[in-house]
Amino acid sequence: MNKLYTLVSAGLASAILLAGCGSANNASSQPNPSSTSSTTASSGSASSNTAAQSNNSTQAPAKEQNPTVDIKTGTVKLLAVAGELKKQLAAGEADKVKATGPQLEESWKTFEDGVKPKYADLYGKIEEHLNPAVTASQANPMDKKVLGTLVDQLSQDLKELQAKEK
Repeated sequence: MNKLYTLVSAGLASAILLAGCGSANNASSQPNPSSTSSTTASSGSASSNTAAQSNNSTQAPAKEQNPTVDIKTGTVKLLAVAGELKKQLAAGEADKVKATGPQLEESWKTFEDGVKPKYADLYGKIEEHLNPAVTASQANPMDKKVLGTLVDQLSQDLKELQAKEK
């Protein structure tokens, strides 16, 4: 009985060690740590995971390399989006407001990196009004008064930026 107990214990310990070693290799090659995988994964699936990581790493820089525009052009475009949002809000077109709201952020992303080092104070003011405006545009129920005030403040900030960039 003692030999059987020792043999089973040694077998379990070996299995745990081998499974642990296999899991460490699989975990480092998987892009999503919350996904589950079998400890007996074939080397083919490990290659697939490595290939998936290669694709993810090549796609990430492309995402960071959004087309940028100069501050003057970006400001004009963002003011146009804010103006459109204000018109939709005044007309009570909540569905259009929900669609246009996120365009504020999309437009801002195209030139915000140029604003931050050059006009840090205005950058902070724009962010202070833009982010809540985008959030308010998605709220249900929508607070038109709050959103209108935020869009007005954002427009003032953008006009100030536009004046500095002349």
